[in-house]
Amino acid sequence: MEITTDQSQKCSLDDLQGKIIPSTVYIAFFQRKSQQNAIRLIYSDESSLRSFVRKLSVNISPIVNAREELTKKGFLIKTDEKLRASQFQSSIKPLINSVRREISKNNSYLINFKNLDTNDNYDVLEMILNSEIFRKFFDHEILYSPFYSQNTFELSNIQIPNVNLIPSYSAFKKNLQKGKYEVSDIKKLLLGLISELGIYSFYLQRLLLQFSENLPNSNFQPIDLDIILKSSSFDLLIENHRKNIPFNFINEYFDYIFSQTKITALIADEEAKNKGSNIMRFYSDTQRKEGLLFAYSEINPKSPNFQHLAILFSIFVPLDIAYLMKNCWNIPNPSVEEKCRLFEQLLLKNEDLYSKFARYYQIKNR
Repeated sequence: MEITTDQSQKCSLDDLQGKIIPSTVYIAFFQRKSQQNAIRLIYSDESSLRSFVRKLSVNISPIVNAREELTKKGFLIKTDEKLRASQFQSSIKPLINSVRREISKNNSYLINFKNLDTNDNYDVLEMILNSEIFRKFFDHEILYSPFYSQNTFELSNIQIPNVNLIPSYSAFKKNLQKGKYEVSDIKKLLLGLISELGIYSFYLQRLLLQFSENLPNSNFQPIDLDIILKSSSFDLLIENHRKNIPFNFINEYFDYIFSQTKITALIADEEAKNKGSNIMRFYSDTQRKEGLLFAYSEINPKSPNFQHLAILFSIFVPLDIAYLMKNCWNIPNPSVEEKCRLFEQLLLKNEDLYSKFARYYQIKNR
């Protein structure tokens, strides 16, 4: 659990919403780093700070002032006792507070999950979001991805507007005139990403739970709340269990979700069995609106494997927590959820495919 200050217990993302510099600084410190490295991240420069400032003639005072103010208010936490070159990290508490507020505002989502708004659930969510694996979604290479320099990206012969590739990441934009990156909508960036990850985690967990019930002797069993609460950290939990992860199952699942060829063939087979159904039309419309969160590895294969990172993250998020995550943002991406629901239905109807996934589930990762 993160060590927090009294201030961080009270603050939320609402306090940063619409404030570009404080929002940008908060994201810059999402991974632990010094102030100098945070400035380099914002301006994407590897040179020494002194030559960098002289070269670009930039005024870093607003960033420095924002860092000091955010530290006082509890948004940033100093992680060492150094007098110089201290490292700071963004507190996860403001994010947890915002998730709780959004869930309370949108409690109609919780009709079938009345007991989810509990301290234990939010303690687990805090452990998950305070993990290195979640914070890695905001490292330099992922933030400085091709999404911000391309107008469109062609995936499976479909021209998809850049802004729709990763909806939440469109809130982190490059200001070309100023030569730096700025967070224009911090709630969209953070809550949007959590919601997208929650959707994939939710439908993946539903399948994993069903297979675990049918195949109880498998090497891997879905992680529950108690296991996470008893663990010292979410990252350590992943490290201790990753040898049993059914990667064939997980990789095949995401191949179907994101491969037009595979899911098109599956849809065609289902339509042939049920003449008159028009699943393909629905899928085509969904694909054009899709967030395609995990397409990052296809677009930028030399960067950290975004897809693998998301897979590892999703497989360890319990179903209840995934449900909270996917409903924490009041502007969800319905096409993402509909696509996952569609594949779940197709998988359960197709005996051959179900058997294939059952075999994958029982194979121990080596």
